[in-house]
Amino acid sequence: MAETSDNNPIATMENMPPEMLDEILDKLEPIEKLICKRVCRKFYRSVNRLDPGFFKIHVFTRGIWFNGLQMIRYRNRGNNCVVKYAGKEKIIENSNYMDVMISDLFTVLTNQNLHLAELRLLCADPVFAKIHELVVRNELTNLRTEHLIITTDFMYPALTTIFNALNYNNLQLNYIAEHILEPNLQQLERSLREIIDLVPAGVNFNLGIPWLDTLPIGSFLKFKRIELRITSHSNLSGRNIGNIIQTLLTSNVLEYCFLSAKYDIDDVIEFLTDEAHLQENEDVFVVEIPDKNERYTVELFENEFEITRSGN
Repeated sequence: MAETSDNNPIATMENMPPEMLDEILDKLEPIEKLICKRVCRKFYRSVNRLDPGFFKIHVFTRGIWFNGLQMIRYRNRGNNCVVKYAGKEKIIENSNYMDVMISDLFTVLTNQNLHLAELRLLCADPVFAKIHELVVRNELTNLRTEHLIITTDFMYPALTTIFNALNYNNLQLNYIAEHILEPNLQQLERSLREIIDLVPAGVNFNLGIPWLDTLPIGSFLKFKRIELRITSHSNLSGRNIGNIIQTLLTSNVLEYCFLSAKYDIDDVIEFLTDEAHLQENEDVFVVEIPDKNERYTVELFENEFEITRSGN
C-alpha cells in the first residue's frame, strides 16, 4: 500500500471505510447513483445503503422514467443492449435490453431506503413476464410503493406475482377495453376475481374495466374506498346499476364509492324506488344502516354516482 512521508496510509477506494464511501456517493445525482452501481460490488453495496432519491417510477415497454430525470431508453443492437439517456449512449455487451431494463428497475425497487410514492406500469406483456421471472427467481416480497398503477391489454398471469410482491395502499388497475374481445370476457371475469382476492382489504381500489354481465361486484365488499370506471358501447340498464348499488349497500366496511358508466339516470331512479323501495329526494337516496347510528347517502348524476357513509 502506498504511504505518505509521515507513514499515514493514502485513502483509496479499496481501504476507504464504508461510512466515508457512503457519504461521498450520497452527494451524487440519482442518475449517477444508478451508474455507480455498475462500477463494482463495493459501489453497488454502498449505493444500496442510500436513498435512491426517486419517489415516482413509470415503466414502459422500452424505457423507464424516474422523477426528475429524462426517460432512460433501452433497445437491442445486435447482441448488445444500448442504453440512451440525455442524448448519450452506453453499450452493454452481450445483453438483452429487457434484462438490463428490468435489472435497473429492481436495483431501485429493492433498496430498503426507497420512499416510493408511485409505481406505474404501462408496458407490454413481455415486460410483465420478465418482471414475473425476476421476482420469482429472487423470491422478492414486500417491495413498497404508496400508489400502484397498472395499465394492461388483458389479464396477464404475471400480474398475480406482481400483486404478491408489492406492498401498496392504493391500487389503480386499468384495462384497455377495446383490446378485450367478447370470447375473453368470461376469462377476464375469473381472473378479476383472483386479483381482487389478492388485494388487501385496506387498500383503496380504483378499477377501470369493460362491462361484464357477471361483474363480481360482491368481491368489492371488503374495501373501504372504491372507484369503478366501467366502459360499454351502450347504456347499462337501470337494473344493472341498481343491482350494483344494492350490493354495495350491504357492505359492513364501505366508506365511499364512486362509479362512472353509461346509463339513463331516470331508469336507475325508477329501479331504486319501485324495486329496491328506496326513498328519493332530488336524485339523492338515504339508507339507514341497521343497528348503527350511521347511514349511506347515494347521490346520482349523469353517468356517475357516489355512495358515502356518514353518521346521522
